[in-house]
Amino acid sequence: MHFDALINPAVNLLLAEGQGVYRCERDLHHHLTLCLNVVTKLGLGRADRVIRYEEPTLAKYSWTKDNEKSGNVDFFFPTGAMSPLGPVGTAMEVNYNYRDSQKIMQDFVKLLDPSNGFGEAVYLAYGRSADFANLVAAGYQSATEWLSQHRMGFQSAGDIRVILIDHQRWLRVRVRVGRPHAEAIIWADAIEDTKLVPDAGDTEEVVAADHFVDREQARAVLIREMDAAGIPLPSVTARCMFEQTNNGKCRFGVTPLWDNELRLVDGRILLTEFTRWIQLLVRSGQSAQRAARGIQA
Repeated sequence: MHFDALINPAVNLLLAEGQGVYRCERDLHHHLTLCLNVVTKLGLGRADRVIRYEEPTLAKYSWTKDNEKSGNVDFFFPTGAMSPLGPVGTAMEVNYNYRDSQKIMQDFVKLLDPSNGFGEAVYLAYGRSADFANLVAAGYQSATEWLSQHRMGFQSAGDIRVILIDHQRWLRVRVRVGRPHAEAIIWADAIEDTKLVPDAGDTEEVVAADHFVDREQARAVLIREMDAAGIPLPSVTARCMFEQTNNGKCRFGVTPLWDNELRLVDGRILLTEFTRWIQLLVRSGQSAQRAARGIQA
């Protein structure tokens, strides 16, 4: 419903234009909202808005020994249709670096609970620890066990995607998308050091979602990749994409490459294509660094 057309492109944009510097989960929510609004106008403040925040669940829970009450999901994207249970739509929970296994389990329970009637569900986990994926997977397993005990006939996780963003150092991420089956999350192959979010679908094949980026978004990608590769930003390698260098020429063509060599559409380029250009520059810069070290030795 909403994952392919709205959520996945917005997460791609969030990663492409950001640096992962969030003070708290609310910061991440705000940035994601801005990215969603780029993909489609959200109509916030209107009755027909595309997104609802802190949407109450139909099912009621008692995680302590107090009276049962409705939970809520961070984001809800209604379709406008109704089912016997209520509005049909996509529910999304966002975990910004919290490691509480009970809270992770509760998030998954709300998304997976058939009593809530969500047509589609997304769990976005943005973490900063090496064992974060294991925590998420354990929370999912605990949720399926809870639902098996408390919801008669619960057998399937339904239509849910789990997006894991493992941000272990500044501007470097690992993104994995899984579609849970039975009692475990089946992760797609890890996509290392990239800002692309793959959708594993129902097969082993990983298909990277793509979108166009403008000059400023592309510049952010270049800065990130040069920093990760240890290539100084004042170097010719880092500057030639957006500045004229070496009298307007380099081994890849006329500089600035953005204006002369890249295939732009209305001033934008596909992120995958731009990433390939950056990889060429990185390899060239690293080769030059190795040659310089050899001369100095």
